Amino acid sequence: RGIEPASLKRLGALHAALFDVFTRPPYMTARQAGPLARRVLDSLASPTAGVDVFVGHDTNVTALAAALGVPLAAPGYAIGDVPPGGALVLLRLVDDAGRRWIQIRYQTQSPDALRVESRVVSRPVIGAWGRGGDAISLDEFDRRLSEAVSTDAPPPSVRLTADPANGEHRGYDEAPSAPEAR
Repeated sequence: RGIEPASLKRLGALHAALFDVFTRPPYMTARQAGPLARRVLDSLASPTAGVDVFVGHDTNVTALAAALGVPLAAPGYAIGDVPPGGALVLLRLVDDAGRRWIQIRYQTQSPDALRVESRVVSRPVIGAWGRGGDAISLDEFDRRLSEAVSTDAPPPSVRLTADPANGEHRGYDEAPSAPEAR
């Protein structure tokens, strides 16, 4: 017997709240996503075509998603939680003029599909940094992802804004800085 859908969402919201603390604040994102992001950027910049597969854990997915500014939402799961086998898929596209673009997809399976070992997956296009489903130029992608994983910034003060009891996750907010002592 499987877990009830409402219980899965409540537990998932708690799991997503954990990511709000450990992978989504910019200071943590840079450190959690940095090594993987640098490997991804090197791979995408390669002039040769091919397929590179990077395997990680849910913390890698949430940290990279935070660095990309993409929301994680999948049917049957709490907002911000990573389903079993969830993956970010980065496609390098080339237009007729030879310009390179990056498209991001979020591959997941619903709880029902997992229960019956179905091969049905969802791969919706998700937009980086609030761009909707549009592809982003490789140059802009490289610049913005490199900035997101830079470890030069000092740690910020953050405040968690989640309500696991309702199965929702709203992310984190920058907390107001305390006045400096004189």
